[in-house]
Amino acid sequence: MYRKLKAPMNIQFEITSICNERCLHCYNYWRSASDLADNTNMTKEIFDKCLNEIIENQVLHVIFTGGEPFFNFDVLLHGIKRATKAKLSVSCNSNLLIANDEKLHLLKEAGLPHILTSLNSYNPETNDKIVSHKGSFEKATKGISLAINTGIKISTNMIISKYNINDIYETGKLSYKLGVSKFHVTRVIPPKYITGKSKKNFTIGMNELKIILDQIVRIRKDFPIDVQTLIPIPLCALGDLNKYSNMVIRSCAAGKRSMSIDCHGNAHACWHMVKSYRNIIQSGLKKAWDDMQEWRSGELIPESCLNCSYLPLCGSGCRLSGMEFNGTISGPDNLRKGWKNITQPYSGYIGVDDMNVSFDKILYLYKESLTSDLYQSLKNDKYYVNKNIRIRQENGFGVINLIAGTSFFLEQKYVDLIYSLQKIKYFNLHDIGSEFINILAYFVLKKVIIKDNNNYHNKS
Repeated sequence: MYRKLKAPMNIQFEITSICNERCLHCYNYWRSASDLADNTNMTKEIFDKCLNEIIENQVLHVIFTGGEPFFNFDVLLHGIKRATKAKLSVSCNSNLLIANDEKLHLLKEAGLPHILTSLNSYNPETNDKIVSHKGSFEKATKGISLAINTGIKISTNMIISKYNINDIYETGKLSYKLGVSKFHVTRVIPPKYITGKSKKNFTIGMNELKIILDQIVRIRKDFPIDVQTLIPIPLCALGDLNKYSNMVIRSCAAGKRSMSIDCHGNAHACWHMVKSYRNIIQSGLKKAWDDMQEWRSGELIPESCLNCSYLPLCGSGCRLSGMEFNGTISGPDNLRKGWKNITQPYSGYIGVDDMNVSFDKILYLYKESLTSDLYQSLKNDKYYVNKNIRIRQENGFGVINLIAGTSFFLEQKYVDLIYSLQKIKYFNLHDIGSEFINILAYFVLKKVIIKDNNNYHNKS
């Protein structure tokens, strides 16, 4: 059902399980109800063995995470240097509580461009209660400002539960004022160790979803900040897919495009789930990835979603939700309402690269952006291939990467076209033939090729 990749494109790499916060919603599979079940810093030796596997298998993007990765700072810094030298793109997940100016500058100089951090409320008291750390809000906002001043881009992530569901708008406003690049509004999925009456505080149903979405619409209207989510929402729960278009773009990558490695070297398809697939130090990354085939075969998709025309875009929501609310990983997401609940189809375009979707179908989804002005420009103006492009060869197709963890797939003949265009350097439609007009237009939208606005072709 999904494309078979020889290796994941992205990896979440846990370099420590030690953390200075005790978030009420913590997803980490090793978290117990009373205490952390594990307090481990990955050694440099184990780290290098894992990173060797990542590099050898041509993974494109690595996210260094924890726990709190700053507790294993020497390995974090070493890892960013090694990864960037090997032409991998990198980012980091950190609560920034122990970040300081010196460490942030070292990370920036090593090549770290971005940090994802948590900001669970604009209200200091609420934020500190959620993370069980007094003073966390003050330290986190200070860390955000320090990182931005250092030149590291920051995205914030707000995990939504009953404790902070009415704080979304103000927290988005604060994120914008702090200079944050992207604000994620992510629904909570009840952690397995939370049971009984307290579970209701960590359950997001349709009523709660409406409260969340209404505040997101207000944020997008009032502030020029990108708002997204880190846990997918079933499209049928959104209803109006144009109104909530920013939430449409997120489908689950676990076991299909990404995997995670814990601080012992164990591989997980979903970093929130207990199940592991081999230890990559002992068995290698490829065997662990091959063992995750159930995530790509379609067998984990709920039966009620299999015939939905939106499945290629939606991916059936979150499998963790199916597990927690139905007791099985192939159970339906608790927000699933069925395709009849979609009141307004999606008229924009997004990647549908997980499924084996034809290029004609992809062009149809992009039809709103394939304008006559674009076609005219391809005939008259000169273009060149983006210098930042990375291509990973697969069996009969290629993975195209331009920005960190954002990649898409191309049939082999179009991959070969990119190679040819790189040799030409500057070109337009007249140089390569009118039969390529649609694929070139797609390349422009995907930023594979860039218009030569500076007239470099006449200077070279």
